[in-house]
Amino acid sequence: MIEETLASLARSVVIAIAALGLGRLTVPVLTSAGIALAWRRMLFLLCALPVFAPTLLTGYAYARWSLPLVHLPWAKEAFYVLLLTMRFAPLGALLYWVFPPSLAHSGRHCLKLAEASSGIRGSLRIRLGMFADTPGMVVLATMLLSFHEFEIASLIGVDTWSVRLFDAHAGGVPWGEAMVAAGAPIAVQVVLAGMCAWASRKQFLEAGIGAVPRPTTARGIVAAATVLAPACGIVLLPVSLIAAEAVAGVEQLLTSFAMQKEILSSLLFGFSGGMVAFLISSALPMRYLGIIAIPGLCGSLILALTAVRLLQWEVVRGVYDSPLPLVGVLVLLLLPVAFLLKFLRNRIATSGAAHVATLAQSWLPRWRMTGRGAFASAAILCLLGYAELTASAILAPPGMTTAPARLYNLMHYGQTEVLSAMVIVVFLIPLASIVFCWGCVEVIFQSRSGA
Repeated sequence: MIEETLASLARSVVIAIAALGLGRLTVPVLTSAGIALAWRRMLFLLCALPVFAPTLLTGYAYARWSLPLVHLPWAKEAFYVLLLTMRFAPLGALLYWVFPPSLAHSGRHCLKLAEASSGIRGSLRIRLGMFADTPGMVVLATMLLSFHEFEIASLIGVDTWSVRLFDAHAGGVPWGEAMVAAGAPIAVQVVLAGMCAWASRKQFLEAGIGAVPRPTTARGIVAAATVLAPACGIVLLPVSLIAAEAVAGVEQLLTSFAMQKEILSSLLFGFSGGMVAFLISSALPMRYLGIIAIPGLCGSLILALTAVRLLQWEVVRGVYDSPLPLVGVLVLLLLPVAFLLKFLRNRIATSGAAHVATLAQSWLPRWRMTGRGAFASAAILCLLGYAELTASAILAPPGMTTAPARLYNLMHYGQTEVLSAMVIVVFLIPLASIVFCWGCVEVIFQSRSGA
């Protein structure tokens, strides 16, 4: 898998550079007090949509587009890189906003001036110090996520190391042989995860104080257009394509829908893993949460296969056919996201606002200042756990196949109107459930506040 590993690494470098550029372009607009809050919120939402959208939707929607490229490997590769760039580049804007640079531009300029007279070793230390800040975190996190991407590559037919490793496991290749063959990509992931943890720790210890330049009107327009493109390409266009095809298959689906059991299994696993990850992130301080979130950076495929090996031990073999292994892996996968969401909530809700919410006699201010952010974080974690494909396909116990795993198997037989309707229904159910719960909570707090 050396060639596939090098190809994935090259892709991740390109995507990381794009994420770095998008972050530097967008963050002045996101943080500018001169731009209306509603526009900044809309821009932030457009940045978040591609990052948290289910990759199964994107891969399924564009699978048909990749068929004409089967005889043009370079074109299919370029198409895959474009999809990954649209998905992961907006992460740069989110990280730049959540973790502001710890040095202002003047401080970075002084370090560059000092570099000229510090010798090779001193210059290297200065360069590493500047890299182990927000730019380093953006580059390493984006490289790590794009390096072990699996769902889109599998559905559009790109040969990556993750696809080969998953197919080898599904084909019955012994665990040891498969992991030895995947030694190179695993080593790359471990190194990237360690460096990402190191960069985040340094940034966490040195709170962001760096100033960002004031955005001009032209910069704001360019940033909005640049962020809108990934949101359309990864979320809006795929959903529109699937929904347009699903309209013709809804009637047939309603007469023969047979995925209730798979949806219930996905709800059980996704909401259990999401809520456990949310409770852990709420209870632990940021420092300890960051430490236990490191394994989740290695991706679902490596964690799931490692769990398969650990379950061979006599001590834990009794839980092999239970939901516990999958829920445990989902918790590990979601902890890095929970870490980011907790940092985001702390960034939005200042200590003064939280104190006012605590002292407030009415339930409504508490809900608006602190409750909404917590609810949204838990909802995102549950949705990500529900949509997780790789871990659920490997670790789901007998008789509890998840909806994403079932859809993934059906997608390899081609696109049909009924399957498109099934995809829409499967992903609408948890979203509608969360929106319904949100509305109920809003009504409850409004009524308590009125009382």
